[in-house]
Formats: sequence, C-alpha cells, structure tokens
Amino acid sequence: LLTLLALVWSIEAAANELQPFLKQLTGDSFNGVVVLATDNANASVAVGTLDGNASNKLATQTRFRIASVSKAFTAVLVLQATERGEINLDDPLALHFSLPVLSPAGAVTSDQLLWLTSGSKDFGPSPKQGESLRDCLVRTISDEPMDFAPGTRQQYCNVGYTLLGELLEKVTGQSLDALLQQHICGPANLNATSYVTKPAATGENVATGLVSSATGFSPDPDVVDLAKFPGAGGVVSTASDLSAFANALMGNRLLRSSSRKRMMSPYEGSALARGCRMMPIPNGETIFQTARQSC
Repeated sequence: LLTLLALVWSIEAAANELQPFLKQLTGDSFNGVVVLATDNANASVAVGTLDGNASNKLATQTRFRIASVSKAFTAVLVLQATERGEINLDDPLALHFSLPVLSPAGAVTSDQLLWLTSGSKDFGPSPKQGESLRDCLVRTISDEPMDFAPGTRQQYCNVGYTLLGELLEKVTGQSLDALLQQHICGPANLNATSYVTKPAATGENVATGLVSSATGFSPDPDVVDLAKFPGAGGVVSTASDLSAFANALMGNRLLRSSSRKRMMSPYEGSALARGCRMMPIPNGETIFQTARQSC
C-alpha cells in the first residue's frame, strides 16, 4: 500500500510539473489534455480552452472527438466479433451486402477493409433523400471504380472503416455504440466514451475543434462532422479513457493475444496496421499509436 501511495504521489507530482513544462516547450500553442500513466496509477493535466473562449477552460474530463483514433475501437470490435464467430475476415462483402459477387467491390474482404488494402476510393458519403448510410456506402463503392485490385497494396481509407461499422451492426443486430459499451467500455472501465450519431450539442463537455493563430485559438470553420463516419471517426472520449483503453488492449483484456498481434501487424513496408499505427522508437522497440492526430 505504501509503495502504491508513493507511486500515485510521484505521478501526481510529475503532472503538477507538466503544465509549466508544456508552456516552456510550446509557448501558448498547446491546447489539450495530457495523461501520465503507469500500470497502477495515472494523472492528467489540462491546458487551454474548451471552445476558443478563454473563460471556458478545458478540464481533464473534457471529451474530444477523437477522429481516426476511432478506428482502433472499430478494429477491436471487428476482431472480437471474429472471436465470437460472427464475422469471418476472409468472407467477401457480397456475402453481407447487396454487391455483385464477381465485382471488385463484392470480392473485398473484411480483413482488407481492416488492413486498408481494399482498393476502394475514399469519399464522403452523401446519402440521397431517404437513403441510409449503409445503402449509400454500398451504392457508391459499387458504382465507383477501384483505385487498385483488392489486396495488392495499402491506401488509407475512411470509407472502409465506416463500412466495417455497418457490417458490425448488420451481423450482430446491435448498434455500434451498444457494442462499444458492452465489449470495450465495460471490460476496460471507460466512463466517458461513446460513438456519436449526430454532432455533439453544447453543454455536453465536448471540446470544439480549434485552429491556432497569432491571437490564440478559435473554432475551426471547416471542422468535419465525424458523425457521418461512425466506424472511421465517430468516437468521443477523454484522454484518461484512451489511456485505459490502451492498457486494456495491451493487457489482452479486450482481445486474445493472437488477435491483438494480428491487429498490430503492419502491412509490408508500412507503419499502418489494423486500426492503428506501429511506430519504431530510437531504442529499437516499436510502440502502439492509434493515429498521428485527432480533432
């Protein structure tokens, strides 16, 4: 107990020193939340504003639209579904969606969507009046020519992960957020993480996307509505929840060891794996990184 208390104290003491260090390192250009964590303790520090208004400060429990970091959550849900026998990663999409079996899009597998090797063009879904997101995705990938033959190379693709979210809902009969709460948030003890299906309303303690200038931070006029890409970018979370998610994943509490290793296997010649990026660091080790940036 004394060792744990000393560890917690040292983590909190380090967090108290972090804010002036960040200011010294970045001036006033940093706006966000940083978590210092070990296996047994963590502490957070928040710097900056919630929405560009200096009087509305970020808090350590402020929720952020985590954009492409969402892909790691979707990848875990897909791999969990394979462990339960609900998805076969080698099955073609034509088995689940109204796509011609012999068409390039119909032949794409779930694993190719996960590994970004589907060859599908990346596009912003634009459903017609009365058309669901699922039908829009299927129609568009069926109509658009592929950028390359499935499985022959890798190319970043938000559409693939959006379609994986639709696949999860189709095969399980549950919403993406219900799956998230049951299979990730519960086991990993995440308290403020969810998929969103509409832009977050004011008063929900969700940070606004900001741009920096010489005069400070202001709301980004070009911020993307990530609710249109739920499986690819629709998660809202906190920094401490993301730390807990990473610890649960690396501790094999969300996936079997073999599934986690598959998730974290980069494509040949690339740092991109399934829902994450594997980055080498100077000491020769490789670290798990969910994305280069979020918003």
